[in-house]
Amino acid sequence: MNMKTKQYLSIIAALALLATGCAKDGISVDNAEENPQETVQPEDASCEPGVMVVEFDDDMLALIESDLAAGKVVTKSMPLNSALDELGIVSMERLIPDGGEWERSQREFGLHRFYKVRFDESQPLTKASMTLESIPGIIGVEKRHRLSRRSFDDPYLSKQWHYYNDGSNGGTAGADINVMPVWEQITTGSSKVIVGVVDGGIDMEHPDLAAAVIPGGKNGSKSGGGSKGMATLKRKIPADISDETREQIRTLAVKAFKCLGASGTSRIDFMIDMDNGNVYLNEINTIPGSLAFYLWEPVGVKYPDLLDEMISLALKRE
Repeated sequence: MNMKTKQYLSIIAALALLATGCAKDGISVDNAEENPQETVQPEDASCEPGVMVVEFDDDMLALIESDLAAGKVVTKSMPLNSALDELGIVSMERLIPDGGEWERSQREFGLHRFYKVRFDESQPLTKASMTLESIPGIIGVEKRHRLSRRSFDDPYLSKQWHYYNDGSNGGTAGADINVMPVWEQITTGSSKVIVGVVDGGIDMEHPDLAAAVIPGGKNGSKSGGGSKGMATLKRKIPADISDETREQIRTLAVKAFKCLGASGTSRIDFMIDMDNGNVYLNEINTIPGSLAFYLWEPVGVKYPDLLDEMISLALKRE
């Protein structure tokens, strides 16, 4: 790729509203002149009754946010207040709670605009949706799916002893992460639990992947040349950039590290637009994906010393 070609990074914040696809209520009228009675179809049982997720625009939030933060439902928005009695609204709370030290980042991505609206469960979801959508300042309304238990159908589960090990394949019973109770009880987890995902490679013939993966070339290389990936790249440490750009990247790296609540060591990748000098954060690579010890050695930190420091930090967190 030409180094002078502009490189751009698009950061997309996606918020899953657990609601897409719920069936809408319908009203059928058989011969309205002779039989004016309406027949209302039952609510979709897969959606939670008495709750909607709404997105407010910035002007609406300026009117109501302080009231909602105080636990009130009556606000300075008259159209929204009118819906209180019509739907029997009992609470409106943020879908994504206040992020504390990370609140600024949440607001940058608009996550503070989404609220859970709870109302009288006897109200049809279609009526509630239409009522809320008609209020100026509400730019999105979604129903919410119920959580349901489903059996785990990975055909290779019996080979993944680290998830569940009953000793049937010659292993040690109980030498696993005891994940079955989690799946069976549908727990949402705990903020006290830190999960590390260790990549064990990709089975190209797995039923979930076989029809979707692109076959590789010789020795698995997509180019057919047996590339060794990043091991073949040339590294220039320190990079040939100005002191100003270096300090800008260092500052952005620290901010990203803190924003994500990371710990230990990581390699954070950046891109520079060679036409205008703009710096873009590309991604953060954490352990075990990338230890990047080779970045520390040129500044005087030897590999054994780096490991000692990481272990010391881990013990302090414990």
